[in-house]
Amino acid sequence: DYAAASPEKSKVFSIDEFVMEDEIDSVYFEVPYFLEPQKNAESAYYLLLKALKESKRAGVGTFVMRDKEVLGMIRPYQDDILIVNRLRFAQEIRDYKQLKLPPKKEPKAGELKMAISLIEQTSETFNPAAFHDTYAEDLMKIIKRKAKGTHIKKVEDEPKESGKMVDLMAQLKASLEHSKKNKKVS
Repeated sequence: DYAAASPEKSKVFSIDEFVMEDEIDSVYFEVPYFLEPQKNAESAYYLLLKALKESKRAGVGTFVMRDKEVLGMIRPYQDDILIVNRLRFAQEIRDYKQLKLPPKKEPKAGELKMAISLIEQTSETFNPAAFHDTYAEDLMKIIKRKAKGTHIKKVEDEPKESGKMVDLMAQLKASLEHSKKNKKVS
């Protein structure tokens, strides 16, 4: 049964349609893969790259990866290369309406103004190099220490307090004051 349901293996990305990139919500995105042209397909590769770039569109289709049919979006990246973003199928996205959210409550004007002020004061241009996978770094340190024969103590998680109400306004005010002080020092 599994063999009959398995898609036929192929290195071909089958484009079914072209869409505007911004039509695809980020909730569908999974993993990006850089594409390079196959031998003797360089002209077609650069033609598709330029056509997608100028039309501001992306190709959506399927390909087979590890015996599984995968949905993907092929698009230009940095104007130099094609990239495939693996996408989730619609049935893989959880319906957020199933969540138990409290009823919507309009914030007070002052609270909203303060929150927007905090967002504006702490806004930066996104720099992915500023973020690091500390788990991987910490794991490598532990592995190296273990390789040297050092005994590693397990760090116990601190118990989390439950039922404690968070005063968001107090946190926002404190954060704004801290942000203002840091801006004056800079």
